[in-house]
Amino acid sequence: MTARAPEPSDRRRDLAFWLFVGAAAVGVLVVLLGLTHIGATVAAARSRPGTDPATVDIYIGVGIGIVLVFELAEAALFVVFGRLARRGVTWARFALLVLAVLALLGYSEGGYVLGVLRLLLAAAGTLLLFLPTERRAPL
Repeated sequence: MTARAPEPSDRRRDLAFWLFVGAAAVGVLVVLLGLTHIGATVAAARSRPGTDPATVDIYIGVGIGIVLVFELAEAALFVVFGRLARRGVTWARFALLVLAVLALLGYSEGGYVLGVLRLLLAAAGTLLLFLPTERRAPL
């Protein structure tokens, strides 16, 4: 008994899933690279005349925390919703569309190259999920 060949829509969903995993990996890379620049950001903010160092620390800490949580949550949601879309859950496609739009809005975080790469991976995966399925006529 031979295994049946996967349907084209199954292969497309598999490829879309791996594109979303790639987008998530780029998101984690953005976080890691961002962590290396925190010291320079704090030093630049403290060097401005008329700023209170304690206030600067609070605002920068809150800002960095929000960005890190958002980036890591977005990366996790790319994988979770990508897996659901791979299984054929219809609403997961729309959740991934929203995440791709969020990637478009935040493409400049972590440098333009990584932001654009994450956007392209997410957009390509989303496009694959929304392409019409191919229906074959029965033999």
